[in-house]
Amino acid sequence: PSPPQPSSSTSLRHLLHSANISKIAFLRHGNTNPKPNDGTDYDRQLTDLGMQQARDAGAAFAALSLPPLYRVILSSPAPRCVDTTRLFLEPLAAAATTTA
Repeated sequence: PSPPQPSSSTSLRHLLHSANISKIAFLRHGNTNPKPNDGTDYDRQLTDLGMQQARDAGAAFAALSLPPLYRVILSSPAPRCVDTTRLFLEPLAAAATTTA
């Protein structure tokens, strides 16, 4: 029989450890408009509420004085995801500037 294979969680844990990554945060995009009639799911945009949700999430991280733990940010290239990431980071960047 072949040797047992490590589980995907074990492999991920090893990969993160070898890259000196101790924390991962996940953020889902904010509220979006429905898919446009002439577009695809990829084209959905954030609503005003979705934009505020992203800002609020960033402000919550900043209020908790969570240091910017990220060296790498991965985001889908979908507009709603890029916008969520940008809006989320604004309060964190402002907090980092005022405390530096």
